[in-house]
Amino acid sequence: MSSRRGLYARLNYLTRSAAGGQAMADAGIAVTRGTLHRWLQHKQTPRQPRPY
Repeated sequence: MSSRRGLYARLNYLTRSAAGGQAMADAGIAVTRGTLHRWLQHKQTPRQPRPY
């Protein structure tokens, strides 16, 4: 993610519709409601995925 604004724009898109939620699930993004809330409130940021 190149900018903080880009992250939050994408989170808003992904969390406003069932299709966005399905896209996150398809990408393997499993997040609790509390974590998602903190992301949207700018209190926490997602960390980089672990390499496998």
